[in-house]
Amino acid sequence: MSKLLSANFTRMKKAKVFWVCLIFMIGFGLFLIISRYVQFKRFDMMDSAYIEGSLLSYTVVMGIVFAVFTSLFIGTEYNDGTIRNKLIVGHTRVNVYLANLITCCAAAVIMCLGYIVAYIVPGYILIGTFRLDFSTIILTLLTTLSTAVAMTSIYTLLAMLNQNRAVVAVLCLVGFFVMLFATSYIQARLSQPEIWEPYSYTEEDDMGNVTTIEVPAEPTPGYPRGIKRDIYEFLYDFLPTGATLQYAGWDTETLPRLAVYSGIITLFCGVLGIALFKRKNLK
Repeated sequence: MSKLLSANFTRMKKAKVFWVCLIFMIGFGLFLIISRYVQFKRFDMMDSAYIEGSLLSYTVVMGIVFAVFTSLFIGTEYNDGTIRNKLIVGHTRVNVYLANLITCCAAAVIMCLGYIVAYIVPGYILIGTFRLDFSTIILTLLTTLSTAVAMTSIYTLLAMLNQNRAVVAVLCLVGFFVMLFATSYIQARLSQPEIWEPYSYTEEDDMGNVTTIEVPAEPTPGYPRGIKRDIYEFLYDFLPTGATLQYAGWDTETLPRLAVYSGIITLFCGVLGIALFKRKNLK
């Protein structure tokens, strides 16, 4: 395992896709914090400025970045015959899968840390303060990293079971957007008010008579209730894209649940991926 990891990390350091993705994340962090500084400066709000407003924005784009990296990194191993060579020299399929999973997850964490450092360091220099307490920020950032690992485990599962890297890249990106659209829809449904508030409006007829019409309070059509709402809430918390939509609120109450769900996804995808990869016919 140690030899596999060493070879993978050496290849990762030489991979152009890794550096392109890392530079993108760093540049994204710099862009957001500088934009935030310019906004506060422009409206003369530096006295009330704080750093963390856009700190978690990277969670929305990391799914795309990790999908590109994982599909191309693992796809290149298939394309070059590296995976078959590893098996020929005596490495087990379990170790090969785990080594790729660990490498891709480590790369995802490094990219996240690149963004975080690129955002916070200039933020301290330009703006200087956090509004939230330090423990909340650290706990939230750690939870976002668990979501990053969960996303990467899903992409690794797809990449290790398909030898065509172009197909894998499409599958990973399509899978991300499907999850994103699904959780956006769930968020919209859950955020609906249960009851439409009463309101009134006026109508004027051809004779100039004005009539006031009172509309009473009534249940919102399609409002999810009972088991349906429980399922929506579970999926909103469970899916990694649902977690990314929640991080912007800095709600510490949901963080333990999101971290546990991310751990379950990572473990499930790892076990399932190993089981299927052991049965895969490598061409």
